[in-house]
Amino acid sequence: KVTNCPRHDGEAKLPRYVRYHPRLIDEEALFDSKKLNDVLLPDGCHVDTNNGKLFRHITAILYLTDNTRDDCSFGGGTTFPLAKPWIGGDNNENDDALRISATRLLERNVQHTKGDTDQSANSDGRRLEMAGVDAFNFNRDHANDALHNNVGLGVRVMPQAGRLIFFHNINDDGMSDATSFHGGEELISIVTDQQSDIVAERTKNILVFFKEISIQSFSNLHGFTECAADARRWTKQAYYQERLDC
Repeated sequence: KVTNCPRHDGEAKLPRYVRYHPRLIDEEALFDSKKLNDVLLPDGCHVDTNNGKLFRHITAILYLTDNTRDDCSFGGGTTFPLAKPWIGGDNNENDDALRISATRLLERNVQHTKGDTDQSANSDGRRLEMAGVDAFNFNRDHANDALHNNVGLGVRVMPQAGRLIFFHNINDDGMSDATSFHGGEELISIVTDQQSDIVAERTKNILVFFKEISIQSFSNLHGFTECAADARRWTKQAYYQERLDC
């Protein structure tokens, strides 16, 4: 009901359960972008149509745990470097450059940033990953300022038990949507003299649901793209119409 996509026989019957355990890092890693990227987003960013799964048009994530920061614990969010928040969504100076990088990756059939063989700092894959790190750093520095949250730096969703998010993986043309690149942050804890041998007993637990377009709902490519476009239109009308009318 949430996505207006009833389950059908072609879909996985059960969601994917994912658990993240905290990783200990030295505090200096928080101020080294490359080190932080390696720890925070070790798997990089990806689109959920990877491995040719274009039928997988919607992903829903249900958070099972609360993950809030304290003086020594960070991370745990889901970052969308190219998504636009409603507040401040027009202020992303890097939006065009990031979109070009994401589009180039998909054109090369690279649907996971770690699959970008160019390891230089200016490669398309690294640009998307560092955008996620920038969003993390910005939110960390403005943790108590709701008005600054995510402004101009994509969207970063923090886990709250019972919170559900969903997003579309393919565009109206039936192809992978470059703006759906996302990454799951690790939980990170800062090593201190008092806890150098202690890992905080907290985890990040999520359920991931993949909604697929039923092969029985279309007969050709045009029909497939119509199904994808209809789903996106429904989402806009169901959740955003009032804001779109403003």
